[in-house]
Amino acid sequence: AVLVPYVLVVGFHHEHGLIVEYSYPEAPASLKTSAFWRQVPALSIAEGVHKVPSDFVYFFPSHVHPVARVERDRGGSAPLYGIACYRQISAKELLIADPEVTRSTVQKAVVVLTRLPLFSLLHSHVDTATREYFAQKNFQCVELFAQLYQTLNLSVPRELTSPCPADSPTFLPTVSWGLSPSRLVMMFQAQLLVLFKLVLLESKMVIYGPTGEVSVLVLTLASLFPGGLTTGLNMPKPTEPDEYALELFHKTHLLLPYLPLEQIELLRMRGLCGFVAGSSNMLFMNRPLEWIQVTADSTSGKVQLSVPGGLQDAAALTSADRQFISKILKAVNSQTPKEDETIEDETDDWIRDQFYTYIKSLLCTAAAVPGVCTGSMDITPSEAIRNSPLQHFHVPWVLAWMATTSFAQWQYRQAVDACATLSMESVGHPGVHAGFGFGFGSMVRYVSAGVRKLPPAIGSSAVVGVVSAFSLLKGGLGSVSKIFKRPTPTVPSVVADATVDSADELVVTVPSDSVFDVSLTVQTDAAVIEWWFRVESGDICFCLLKEKERVESLSEPIIEPPLDCLPSPSTTQNITAYIPPAEHETSCETDFTISSPSVVGSGHCSPSSNATPSSEFEELLPTSRYTSSSSNIHGIFQHEQTARPTTYVLRWGNTKQSARRLHYSMRVLPDPVPS
Repeated sequence: AVLVPYVLVVGFHHEHGLIVEYSYPEAPASLKTSAFWRQVPALSIAEGVHKVPSDFVYFFPSHVHPVARVERDRGGSAPLYGIACYRQISAKELLIADPEVTRSTVQKAVVVLTRLPLFSLLHSHVDTATREYFAQKNFQCVELFAQLYQTLNLSVPRELTSPCPADSPTFLPTVSWGLSPSRLVMMFQAQLLVLFKLVLLESKMVIYGPTGEVSVLVLTLASLFPGGLTTGLNMPKPTEPDEYALELFHKTHLLLPYLPLEQIELLRMRGLCGFVAGSSNMLFMNRPLEWIQVTADSTSGKVQLSVPGGLQDAAALTSADRQFISKILKAVNSQTPKEDETIEDETDDWIRDQFYTYIKSLLCTAAAVPGVCTGSMDITPSEAIRNSPLQHFHVPWVLAWMATTSFAQWQYRQAVDACATLSMESVGHPGVHAGFGFGFGSMVRYVSAGVRKLPPAIGSSAVVGVVSAFSLLKGGLGSVSKIFKRPTPTVPSVVADATVDSADELVVTVPSDSVFDVSLTVQTDAAVIEWWFRVESGDICFCLLKEKERVESLSEPIIEPPLDCLPSPSTTQNITAYIPPAEHETSCETDFTISSPSVVGSGHCSPSSNATPSSEFEELLPTSRYTSSSSNIHGIFQHEQTARPTTYVLRWGNTKQSARRLHYSMRVLPDPVPS
């Protein structure tokens, strides 16, 4: 079968509305009377395009009628994909008057239906033909469409027209060509990861934007998932599928690059659990519908959840998530515009690799939790997640993900396929180590090889560090998670039995059910920090923490509500103000005055528990268990320059009934770094 079976012209008829005016070759009567054919005009000339001289849209009409997917699953004919290029012209400019034209402008779209979703590859050909068609100023001249038909069917690489084109190494790169994740990152910034994770939850999502742009954005978002375009567009699957590819889109979770308003009832179809749909209609932004859970505006980059409850809780990003997306944002924002598009292409491939790693790490981490693949856990799923590295993906989100159809299909595949063993090297969240520029496994390998110098990406710097104190907490703690959730004491106490064996090494006995902390405060300059430890016998749990930025670092007062939202003078309302303390002070007492066009007031601010919240810590290395060994567990990481001193904490937890003897060290490296 040819790649492009039909080239169409869609126009507006004053009595019948949007119709297919021309087809090359001539379509059979059975196709012209089909429901599929009736959907093509509304998808080809999108809503609101009369406001612009030209536009385009990619669409997948087979998804509008899911029976096409069933036929494909049974070995029937392949689905068809649409590329439509739209233009309009003044009726006065036409060389030959058409009695059917009753409006001042004529709007038409040239449409190509193709058996493979080579949208960007074929777009330029369709756009050129559309320009030539309108340049004739005579719509009765349709000879150029026969030439377009021949050109498109002869220009496609032979391997893509084989019985199984998905086995070709050029298939996915060709399908995803022109879909730029870099633009997606620049539009939505950190919210892109929110969208990514909500798609994994199979939520009901609508992305709004200009017609052509929004269809590309939806396809680009799908391309971030391993197998996303394959399942979303119902493409042929490779003989040997990717082991990390999820059945993300299916009969009850649809991918719709563009959906016109007249087909909105599709989103309310019985049995439909979710969708990712593109729309150019502001109705979705101005009046969010109760059965649409997520709306994303590409023009402003805002992502809103219209349905409160569990989905909002699940959508929150963890510190590891923020580290992961920050790495991508930093890479994209550092790119300088260049004429050479290969730079952008390389960045796009790199971004896809990052999200591929996210999925790979998620699946490997889930498979490492006992009972996840089989569905039979000794404890509740919530407890299992909290006691494992899966917690870094956000516990509410993981619980919601485990309730999706795609997770159930992956779980079944893992249970029945004896060869489906995932790599244990990828266990853990990829964002946990993003701040270091290299993973924890790399740190351990540096120690085992006896190397004591930094990776090239880290560099070195001369800094001054201060070791503050050592703390030991004792209590009846029953699990690792409880121990490591305990807050770090504001003023740690010195441990009496800590003895110095050498200039760098310290030794301490950690009693049972206890936590032992070592804190190091680094001044504002950049620094390189080195640490290591070894337990003499048994095992011990360990994590590395970093102090979060405090509220006191703010230089401007915070007033709630904002001044421009204050009530009229006749209304009484409490006003809460946070006045930052003076430098080197932990609290302050001051008078302040608030004035606005409607309110004038004054008051007195005194120290309170809410004014200067205590420090909070985030994990740089996740909680892991280590056993006794003759070699040391060793790590080196970079402290970036900050506006105020920053505290790092090494934390060990002993959950066993007997004490553990611990050797450790933590210091700021001199400059140059010793080899």
